[in-house]
Amino acid sequence: MLRGRLISYSVWFLFSVDVSIFCFGFSLGGAGFVPRRKIIGTAATSYHEMTRRKDASELNMAAKEGSSKLNIHNLIAKYELGRQFERYRFLQKVMDNEVEDIEDVNQLLLHILSKRTHYKCRDEATFLPLLPPSGARGEYELLDELEMLLPTMEDDEESHKSMWDILIELHGREAVKMNKDQDEDWDARCLVVRLLIDQNFIVEDIPL
Repeated sequence: MLRGRLISYSVWFLFSVDVSIFCFGFSLGGAGFVPRRKIIGTAATSYHEMTRRKDASELNMAAKEGSSKLNIHNLIAKYELGRQFERYRFLQKVMDNEVEDIEDVNQLLLHILSKRTHYKCRDEATFLPLLPPSGARGEYELLDELEMLLPTMEDDEESHKSMWDILIELHGREAVKMNKDQDEDWDARCLVVRLLIDQNFIVEDIPL
């Protein structure tokens, strides 16, 4: 008799709990109790969607990096930059504004800065220290930002003087004296060349 009562109480208690859970779910969601299978299914879908997006993002990044490396290989081959003398000549052409595709200069500079410094470009499409096709100066804000990467007399007097000495050797003392702070487009090209000199563009191979 006692055993029968215990069983009855147990059944009544479980029934009460189920009804309470259902009513609680109904009061919160308005649509009643959400089956556990549906919750698990939604979570699994969200997890797989996040994984798919992550994989796609990684593939895009890998493709972008591969494309960048391929482009640098093309630039090295196009201007024969594997040879030290040709790297020297390339800087002379930049100073004289004789590079046919000025966008090559911008891409090369960005690549070297990203490899050898902590410089991070916000948008590669807007990295235009020299404006194509004429090689005119880019935006002042970007040029000022790049100028900050160069050594100053106060920071490193030896590096600062050495950089200018190489530039004068490349372009000629009189040409530098005549154009410095007189021609904004020349100043922009000068900045690009000084950055490349500072990053050992002439004496070291281009990093890949």
